[in-house]
Amino acid sequence: MYNDPNQPPQQPPYGQPQPPAGMPVWGTGRLAPGQMLNKRYKVMTLLGQGGMGAVYKAEDTQFGNRLVAVKEMSQSGLSQQDAIQAANAFKEEALMLARLKHPNLPSIYDHFTADGRWYLVMDFIEGTTLQKCIDNVKGHVLPIDEVLDIGIQLCKVLSYLHTRSKPIIFRDLKPLNIMLTPEGNVYLIDFGIARLFKPGQTKDTSIFVSPGYAPPEQYGNEQTTLRSDIYSMGATLHHLLSGNHPANSPPFTFRPLQLYDPSIPLALATLVTQMVDTDPSLRPTSMAVVRQELERIETQLKQPAPKLPPPPGPLPPYWPPQQPPYGPPQQPYGQPQYGVPPVPGYVPQQPPQKRRTGLWIFLGILVVLVLACIGGALYYVGTYGGTHNPATDVANKYYTAIQNQDYATAYSYLDASSITFNNQNLTQSLYTQAAQAVDAQKGKVTSYSITSSNTSNGANTASFTVSVTRNGSPYDVHLKLQQEGSAWKIVSVDNV
Repeated sequence: MYNDPNQPPQQPPYGQPQPPAGMPVWGTGRLAPGQMLNKRYKVMTLLGQGGMGAVYKAEDTQFGNRLVAVKEMSQSGLSQQDAIQAANAFKEEALMLARLKHPNLPSIYDHFTADGRWYLVMDFIEGTTLQKCIDNVKGHVLPIDEVLDIGIQLCKVLSYLHTRSKPIIFRDLKPLNIMLTPEGNVYLIDFGIARLFKPGQTKDTSIFVSPGYAPPEQYGNEQTTLRSDIYSMGATLHHLLSGNHPANSPPFTFRPLQLYDPSIPLALATLVTQMVDTDPSLRPTSMAVVRQELERIETQLKQPAPKLPPPPGPLPPYWPPQQPPYGPPQQPYGQPQYGVPPVPGYVPQQPPQKRRTGLWIFLGILVVLVLACIGGALYYVGTYGGTHNPATDVANKYYTAIQNQDYATAYSYLDASSITFNNQNLTQSLYTQAAQAVDAQKGKVTSYSITSSNTSNGANTASFTVSVTRNGSPYDVHLKLQQEGSAWKIVSVDNV
């Protein structure tokens, strides 16, 4: 269920969730091939072993030798209180999984105790862990379309868990606990630290964490909630897209995804950034919201690129040859005409040219004056929108700050209470991350100009169209400003 049966048992590369000090788990992973469990299950091979126990591949001899996975946990070395707690957790997992029916969850068939150990019998899933998949690919990065498919499947199963009559928090979502079949189906495989959500409880009774994937509240200061799984899923998606294990970075720190790969869609990078926010209230509200956004991004990526018109065909030949409209061509001045012999010693003289110096000077001065007027008008309109007022100054200062990558100053010109980003309030941190991601994807702003405006003296609203150029590619941004007291603030902007 957990590893390729043809490979030796693998140790988790980044560790299993660690129990509190003083609760070791001993005596697992020692069953020999061919050994019978509960007079029914014949052990075939050890699939994996970690801090919480071991998993075997076995045959159910009472059910046509169907393949099953048997999870083993040991009671040895535990104090009486810890043994009771561990036994209750094991029974809770067995009963919890037995009640769940979902395409992305393994089915539970049986549970029993023997020789001081607990056993849980479930579906054997042919496949490999997501951790092993990314360990075996170049750069430890999966294709964007594959990550989107995995993310949507995870949203479905986690949304199913979160919407039970007693919501279930998985609490340990990471690549090591996700199985991927050859057909691309996703399974959650380890509910060892899942818990029922208890509204009103201020903190968890026990602490289990997977470094890098667990949110801050899971370290014991607060109670984990449904949004804790959203954080862990965001950390998992970041790992799959960047190739960087989150435990290798400072705690709760995730670099913008487009710094790893500029081809990652900005909407996807922004969503992952929101999911791993350390403040649970700033994360997406539910797995359904995350799934909707992932499906929207997936649909956009699947749309075919616009077809360019075919190149024009060859031009028709210029035929028949056209005769000059005013008769046969004339000989140049000073050359003998056809049929007229030249006069010996005759040197033809050019006709005198009329001097028009005064006229050309006048026309030159006139052209210079016209160009100066046009240039001044264009500068005035482009800079001040035709009528200079404080709103125009704010629009210019806003884009000057963006051009200088001074995001704090740019944010100060925004009315953040009037602007939302992906249904979230636009905080300075979120704005800075989004602006940095745009700079990484499209390049720094090299120039800008106000191409149109709608302002008037005495009015308290103004709108501008700004032509922004990044890497030689211009595009339009629409700003709307409103006067608040004596200051003007940007209340609407459709791009960075």
